[in-house]
Amino acid sequence: MGRVTPGVLRRPVSTAVATLAVGALVGMAIALAGSNAVAIAFGALAAVLFLVIIGKRVVALPGYLGIEVPALLVLFSTIVWRLRDTTSLASTPLDAAGLLRLAALGIGGLLGIIAILRGDVRGLFGRLRGALPLWLYVLYIGVVTLGVSASSFPSLTAFRAANLLALLAVIVGAYQTAGAEAVRRLEKVVLWFMVSHLSTVWFWVVVSPHQALRHTTSPFPYRIEGIFPSMSTDRIGEYGVVLFFWGLASWIGIGQDRIIRSRRASLALSGFGAVSLLFAQYRTGYVAMAIGIVLLLAVRRKWLWLGALAVGAAASVAIPGVLSFLLRGQSAGVASHLSGRNVLWSAAIPVWKHSPIIGNGLETASRFDVLQGLGRGFTSTLHSTWVEALVGTGVAGTALLVSAVVLLGWRTFMTAVRKGRLVPFLLISILVIRSATGTSFEALSVESMLFLILTLGARKRRPDEPTDQDLRVVNTGGRVGLDWTHPDLVPVGASSGSAGG
Repeated sequence: MGRVTPGVLRRPVSTAVATLAVGALVGMAIALAGSNAVAIAFGALAAVLFLVIIGKRVVALPGYLGIEVPALLVLFSTIVWRLRDTTSLASTPLDAAGLLRLAALGIGGLLGIIAILRGDVRGLFGRLRGALPLWLYVLYIGVVTLGVSASSFPSLTAFRAANLLALLAVIVGAYQTAGAEAVRRLEKVVLWFMVSHLSTVWFWVVVSPHQALRHTTSPFPYRIEGIFPSMSTDRIGEYGVVLFFWGLASWIGIGQDRIIRSRRASLALSGFGAVSLLFAQYRTGYVAMAIGIVLLLAVRRKWLWLGALAVGAAASVAIPGVLSFLLRGQSAGVASHLSGRNVLWSAAIPVWKHSPIIGNGLETASRFDVLQGLGRGFTSTLHSTWVEALVGTGVAGTALLVSAVVLLGWRTFMTAVRKGRLVPFLLISILVIRSATGTSFEALSVESMLFLILTLGARKRRPDEPTDQDLRVVNTGGRVGLDWTHPDLVPVGASSGSAGG
């Protein structure tokens, strides 16, 4: 039997794009359910495209059903196909789009569980022993589950917990399928999902600019937003910052950072992210970009560049219009209230005190006990990871989440300093900054998937564990996976002296 390394498990970008197209077509079909002819047409196209993927790609790609497909299904479940207030959510928890999300999560989670059970489960937990941030997050999910008992809408809180469990199964199942190679493949899935999702926003800017462009009082008078699927300006800006640094790290970083091999493509990705942030006018994104650049220069020990940047930043503030642009035309006093977030946070504290230890239900207490009382039924979150976690999971859940984030941040920082790998440290830094004024890793989202992927990449290896270069993908009776049971990593059914071809 020949030697096969994880590096050969590469798929053309067209496969990921086709899979994204399937989800988009299905979402459109459900969203347009009132128009039967159009819905049937979209559904038929999705079915044909799905069969093409299954027939030509999945069968020939080892581990694809254990990594890319479930990850994409979970990511699709985060797409907002319609906006609902608390009244419609309470009366009809599972509308057409809700059923789509439930199906995507259910199938993705099931594929993740199957991937876990197909390999050596005991060995899997042994290999994950060094991923302490992951285990802290598992405990956090446990607290989310306990919050069902104190929730005013227990079924919704249980659904939020099930979402996180499905995500966890997908991530762990991917690691069971391909080990350390799964981390890189999952990173690619998230990266290209962000690119595709953000591209839909620019599609509407071209096709229907009067809907996609909002006028503002800023010196730069336009802000973009997603029309269908719906995408807020804050998320557009966040994606922009992430893609900017991901492309930059892919251009200047070490081999592990180069998720895009072409330097021109890396620069194009950074440019795409920067332009998206500019048009989103996301103030937290500006802060994230500035801090990210400072951290990048500091980690790479570019002290002269760092000093020049500080001088340039101080000088630019004195330029007329710059400060007004950064504040989106608002005064400093208005901007200091963070677009009314302080009102939401103040109203959340009394609700938290009703159940301070385990909270009142993740993303349930915030909507039904806080936001609905403020007359903001269409607002889905409290616009802060930490306030959301405190109200929903109490002190216990928030402490576990803080511990996981701090530990992961430290590990990625040390990896950046000692080994020069930039992407994990830059990404977790962006997520932490985002968490101050928006949702991130406390509930099911693109950010929480990215967070769990980073926890796998930052795990500590056991002294007796083989390195990535030693791993071998083996075929075990038609199943593809990693054989960790044999000390020499010999394929099951072959002797150590076998030299088959």
